[in-house]
Amino acid sequence: MLHESIRTGIVRSDSPIPFTQAYLVNPEDIESLMSNYKLRTQLIAGAEGIGCPWEDQIAKLDSATIESVIEFGYKYSLNKSLLVMNKHVLYIGQKIAE
Repeated sequence: MLHESIRTGIVRSDSPIPFTQAYLVNPEDIESLMSNYKLRTQLIAGAEGIGCPWEDQIAKLDSATIESVIEFGYKYSLNKSLLVMNKHVLYIGQKIAE
């Protein structure tokens, strides 16, 4: 299954526990893929990124430090070259009027 998923980009769950079928795409190909659906990119950002593994520790910091971590994480999430370092990628597009 893994080799097939890497080859096609399609992940199908064979598990008895239901899981959403997924279609994986290289982050650098997201805009061209979505343009096939007549969407204009508004935002591409990483989600569950650099701070995710340390959420509990970050929550214990003082508010000024937390704000700094959030600001860093936000800037990090918008860096297209770092998208692969996030657990998920968020795409927001606007339908192009025909």
